[in-house]
Amino acid sequence: MNRFPKNKLYCALWVAMNLACVERVEALTGASVGGIANTNLTLDGTIKGFNSNLGAGLRTQPVQTFSGVSPTIDAKSYGVFSSHSVFFSFSSFVIDRNSTATFSCSSGFCAGTSNVISRVNSPTNQAEIYGNLTSTIPNTAFYLLSPNGVVIGKNATIDVPGALHIGTTSSLKFSDGSSFGPATADVSTLTATPQAFGFLSTNTITLGADDKSGKADSTLTITSVGPAELSAGNVVDVDPGVGNTNTLNANTAGNTLAIEAGGPDGATSAITINNRNTISETSGGNIGMEANEGTITQAGTISANSSTGSGGDITLTAANGIANTGTIDASGNAAGGNVTLALTPAPAQQLQQTGSVTQTASVFNSAPGPLVYQGGTIHADSTTGLGGQVVLSGEYLQLDNGSLTTATGAAGGGAIYAGGGLHGSPLPSMTDSVFRTESVLQNATYTRVEQGAVLDASATNNGNGGTIVAWGDSASRAYGTFNAKGGPNGGNGGMVETSGHWLDVTGIKVDASAAQGKGGEWLLDPYDVTISTAETGNGNTTTNAGTETWTPTASGSNINNGDINNALINNNATITTGGNGVGNQNGDITVNAPISWTTNNTLSLQADGNISQGPVGIITANAGTLSGSAGGTVNLGGANAIANLGAFTSNGAFTLNNTTGLNVTGAVNIGGGATASNITSSGNLTVQNGGQLVGTNGTLNIETTVAGGVVNVLSGGVITNAALVKSDQSDIDIAGTVSATTTSAGQNITVNGALDSNTVTAGGNVTVSGTGATLTGGSGGVTAGTGSTTGTVGVSAGGVIQNTGNADFNVTGKYVSVDGSGSSISATGSGNFTVKATGSDTGAGAPASGFALSVTNNGKIVSGNTSSLTVQTAGSISLNPSSFSTNANNATANFIKSQPGDVSFISNTAIDIGQQGGISSTLTYDLAGKFTLQSTNSFHTAQLNINQSIAKTGATGDLDLIGDFIAVSQPVTQSGQGALNITASGADQGSTSALTVGGLGS
Repeated sequence: MNRFPKNKLYCALWVAMNLACVERVEALTGASVGGIANTNLTLDGTIKGFNSNLGAGLRTQPVQTFSGVSPTIDAKSYGVFSSHSVFFSFSSFVIDRNSTATFSCSSGFCAGTSNVISRVNSPTNQAEIYGNLTSTIPNTAFYLLSPNGVVIGKNATIDVPGALHIGTTSSLKFSDGSSFGPATADVSTLTATPQAFGFLSTNTITLGADDKSGKADSTLTITSVGPAELSAGNVVDVDPGVGNTNTLNANTAGNTLAIEAGGPDGATSAITINNRNTISETSGGNIGMEANEGTITQAGTISANSSTGSGGDITLTAANGIANTGTIDASGNAAGGNVTLALTPAPAQQLQQTGSVTQTASVFNSAPGPLVYQGGTIHADSTTGLGGQVVLSGEYLQLDNGSLTTATGAAGGGAIYAGGGLHGSPLPSMTDSVFRTESVLQNATYTRVEQGAVLDASATNNGNGGTIVAWGDSASRAYGTFNAKGGPNGGNGGMVETSGHWLDVTGIKVDASAAQGKGGEWLLDPYDVTISTAETGNGNTTTNAGTETWTPTASGSNINNGDINNALINNNATITTGGNGVGNQNGDITVNAPISWTTNNTLSLQADGNISQGPVGIITANAGTLSGSAGGTVNLGGANAIANLGAFTSNGAFTLNNTTGLNVTGAVNIGGGATASNITSSGNLTVQNGGQLVGTNGTLNIETTVAGGVVNVLSGGVITNAALVKSDQSDIDIAGTVSATTTSAGQNITVNGALDSNTVTAGGNVTVSGTGATLTGGSGGVTAGTGSTTGTVGVSAGGVIQNTGNADFNVTGKYVSVDGSGSSISATGSGNFTVKATGSDTGAGAPASGFALSVTNNGKIVSGNTSSLTVQTAGSISLNPSSFSTNANNATANFIKSQPGDVSFISNTAIDIGQQGGISSTLTYDLAGKFTLQSTNSFHTAQLNINQSIAKTGATGDLDLIGDFIAVSQPVTQSGQGALNITASGADQGSTSALTVGGLGS
């Protein structure tokens, strides 16, 4: 006869009525119905200690069985004591689902007691807690040792007033080295503080075990005033079945729920959390899981979040694997918490963060070594504050398609470290509050971030984006999505680094943008790297549960140019290399595909070796900036179109060709060498305020190739070079500072600021104009006009050309003009000083004064040294006594020789010594040294006319008058020790003699 009703409604009612009946029978009788054992807590009488209630001296614990619905184990009646602990030894420890077992202590008998320590002393029995386990002994930690295993039901409750320690161990160690174990009979000597469990057995703590209640959704609750520790060889959170859920709620008063799996040395251990289970720390505390010689498989939810405070710390450490198929959440309102999944040292290290339990075996086998596989969800977010920190550490690390790892925050993004710290630095050290250890975490050897994996450390309101690193010591493949955005209401973008000694970023998506601030940075840091159109890099491909590529098989990393172009829309991008790496790589960057962006972001190329450019590797930055550094040479000679050149350093020659105008906005430091460095622009090349072009060796060519192009050095800009800076086709317009600047082929140099130059040669004009405009020349001198070209050296409006060194200094131009008060050409060093004009007085472009060499309006040519001063011109020279002086402070003289030395005025046309304003006076040279007036040419037609007195009064030195035709109408005297030499080399022409002395001449 079938006893079960066939109608579905009646069937459901029948089941419900019978379940209710079962629960009622169990509640009234304590009898087991449906396969769960009756409550049975049996003291076995195998230990002795102090208990004055039982009698004086050492007393043996009574043998007693507790059963029923509300058994109470009274320490006063049944416990045995040491100085600070009360002990119990059970042969059976079973609490059924309808019972509440209470450890108590009546009449204040347990004052001063700190620990309640119980053992299950049986060859086969394990501790089984399906109902409620409670301790009411004030301020005591609760220890339960059950080496055969522990079963905790899915609706069980554990509530203790201090810390909770449950373990599958037979011993408990004390701080003085003593221990409580299965052979311990006398506990009275165990007076120290309990310190740690002894070796764990290979047996299991089972969480959420079926209690036959028939409830679909169940909650296991652990409450402690201190850490709650569950330690076993293995820990399993039972799958409640389809349609059901199990939850473990831990309330540790802000402390830690610690779940540890670790059997004897060499024995494998595991923690398993099934996919319909939740482990939650509800009090703002922390959760830690450790499998020190095994694996952790987490398919459910682990939560230490807080809706009011900061998120807690969730730490999972294992030796052989961690698999997360569900959600790990350490989010908080005030701040995100910290999530760490890390390897611990063990013979077979392996860490896995995976997508599902059923994938575990195949995923573990998909890599050639220990694996970190992130296919689940990890949150360390904050709704009002800063995002927290996520750390993934292991030899092999994989973040799979569909995985989500976040450390976002309203006030700023947090940090996600996948495989390593910034630039390959060590991961943040883990101070483990759960297991009281401190570990330096292992960087990943190989890291993979699959396409479809998302890592997000963005600010969600007003704050800066955070930091994301995907690092592999040997290789890194980063194909996923990386977000470190600034807040929508303010803040700058963050930092994304995808780095490894070998790197592939095909298809990557990076967003470190900022809607209201400055975009962040994407850093790529391999050894040698090639930027190309290739979709894949050099690597070893293993097919196992899909295609998994881990190990490079050839030198050099590939970065797809499209990925860089996309990243530069919203972010800065930095590509760096490390030299002397895998395959003896040099650390070179080679651009073999076009890079183009239209935003004002920056691309930085930083190579330990060289930077070079292939025929199609053109860089186009309409509004952006190129910066970088190279341990060797930089050769970007293609048809680039870069708006701005930022900070750049090369130890070797530097070549950059630009098809548009170029602004130098940062410090460009060039090592140079035997090969000349070249910076060429088809438009104007402008060195902005704060911009610098600095060379330390070799020639630096700076060109604009467009007609009329100008090299502009604005106020605050600098061009300097130890040897030669050269522009063959371009004007140089200087308002800043330029050193060792040379131009040729008819172009101009205009100095409105400071020009500090060993050699200054302009095919066109050299113009120094304005107060503060200073050209400081060296032994190479200053030359305007080369070959058959014309050029003027023009100094005006307070401008200065000067030489302060010890070499000879020559200033040469077709025309030389010094005009205006404060304007001067001077030499104060020890070398000879020559100012020379090669043009005629009447040539096109000659100064308005009518002299090829013109010093007017209180302009000055000054020699302040003891060497010679030579003023030479192809045109005429007009002097009067007030035009020349040996007084350095003479305000009206145009030519000053303030120290002894030779003075020469040389003309190819005529020298006229005349009166100043009709006043007769004497042109006097009163210092030691020769004084020469020479007017000669190859046609013997030049004139030397002495229409004003000349006196040489210095102690030594000749007075030489040399001319083709000399006419002396005023006295010429030599009163020093030197000679007076008059040489007329022309031929008499009719009545005109080569030497004429008349009037007052003598």
